[in-house]
Amino acid sequence: MMQLSPKLIALSLLLVSTSTFSIELYKWKDENGRVHYGQVKPTKYKSLEIDAPPPPPSFAPNPNKPFTDAIEQSLEADKMKDHQRQQAKQQAAQKKADKAECAKARDNLQQMQTFRRARTTNPDGSVSMMSEEDRQGKIKEAQELVDQYCK
Repeated sequence: MMQLSPKLIALSLLLVSTSTFSIELYKWKDENGRVHYGQVKPTKYKSLEIDAPPPPPSFAPNPNKPFTDAIEQSLEADKMKDHQRQQAKQQAAQKKADKAECAKARDNLQQMQTFRRARTTNPDGSVSMMSEEDRQGKIKEAQELVDQYCK
């Protein structure tokens, strides 16, 4: 009969024990957009396997800490991505608004430069001709708006 060495037995036990203790952790979103975590892969939803840290030694004060840390890191990464998407949306909206203001400012500047005799409506509703000094002031204001919005 063949005799097994103690080293071979220890190595076999080590390999069996490490494969038994590895835990798969999954993350998925339901139809309402809520994020869920679990050790069983969902069949109804597309899921992402999270690399869970190895199990803690038995003397650790909180054996679930590595898993909760992995979940918290994943949640934090999701928050960062959402924040970046929100910032990108805001920047795109601001760029669109600036483009519209730029077109308006350029049109106003062109009209003020083209028409020497501009009319203006007074506070009482009457219409009068704008003085050259006022027209030059309006041209300067329009140019400042062009400089501000047409970068």
